[in-house]
Amino acid sequence: MTPKEKAEELLLRYLKVKTHKMFNGWWHKINAKQCALIAVDEAIEFENRIIKEVQFLSDKAGHAFRCEGLYWKEVKHEIEKL
Repeated sequence: MTPKEKAEELLLRYLKVKTHKMFNGWWHKINAKQCALIAVDEAIEFENRIIKEVQFLSDKAGHAFRCEGLYWKEVKHEIEKL
């Protein structure tokens, strides 16, 4: 799934949340967007912790491992554009 597709999927999922703040059966887009961004920020933070741990273990074992998590950052950028 591309970052754009994931961004659209997340926003749609949050738009469908049933709450007392619904507008014609749908949650307000601003609220849905904020929630999607919070979820993606959590994914980015988790991904960064995992990458750091894998890099630490690779360095300790004498292996060269470098990785930069870009997927969730791109998803966040796509959500911000929606």
